[in-house]
Amino acid sequence: MLTKQNTRVDKILDDKKESYSKNKRFEIGQIYKGSVISSGGARVNYGFGKYIFDKTQEDYLIDSTIVTTKGITVEEVLFRPEDYDQDVIKISDFLDGLIKANGILSMGLLKKEKNYNWKCVDVIDVEKATDTSEYPTLIGNNLVFSTICETDKGHFCCAVVIDKINAAGQYEKVLKAYKLDLVNEKIIQIDLKKEKVKCLPESSCD
Repeated sequence: MLTKQNTRVDKILDDKKESYSKNKRFEIGQIYKGSVISSGGARVNYGFGKYIFDKTQEDYLIDSTIVTTKGITVEEVLFRPEDYDQDVIKISDFLDGLIKANGILSMGLLKKEKNYNWKCVDVIDVEKATDTSEYPTLIGNNLVFSTICETDKGHFCCAVVIDKINAAGQYEKVLKAYKLDLVNEKIIQIDLKKEKVKCLPESSCD
């Protein structure tokens, strides 16, 4: 079920002391202060490779090989995930955000550091942007960046869409779509020939 998402950088504070404001874009390896970033965290519910997602503990991806390599059940790890740092990835340790600047909408994946700082681990230029408003999801040229999307496999993602709604209340056409690989700390562009993606406008979830 598609639900409303708050997983983007909504505002860049006008503070010249912050490198985040100076750069006006994400840079891999750059540290950003938590006070500058407004985001709801990474929205993901699937793993890659040996990591699996369990709906009973939605904040963790679990290394499924622990059963065979360590004799520990997945259920035990889920009961005390804090005791198994090497076997779990905490989803809330990541967030994704958008910056629209210099005519480009870019998307960054950030990982939590000490003292509520965040390190950019991946960045991708999503689309040329002609819209100069403060809202990063408005791209211009009748395009929008939808943050309320899912694949036909039920995986959350986000996408560049044509700003036209069909009879089902969804964006009519998806042009590009992206999902988060937290295992490898990468933003992955979805092959739309292999995975179908549907998106809702944010206003429909208010």
